[in-house]
Amino acid sequence: MTNHGRIRRAALFMLLALAAEVASLIWRHPLSVYVLGAAGGLLALLSIASLLLSLVSRPAEVELREWVEPDEKKRRAATG
Repeated sequence: MTNHGRIRRAALFMLLALAAEVASLIWRHPLSVYVLGAAGGLLALLSIASLLLSLVSRPAEVELREWVEPDEKKRRAATG
């Protein structure tokens, strides 16, 4: 996974954590405190860990592909 993918995953985890916190604020029940602490906290920690991992990990290597002209593609497809 590339660093950009890890950052996107961290953002997704943080959005899910915020959604869990908003849901616990709307839900009028004593268990909402546990939802905030368990689900929201866990997702926030996953987000922080993913973000830190993207900062310290080595960038993914870019794979260069050979450029093939469109006419060459047709000839290769015709010859098999």
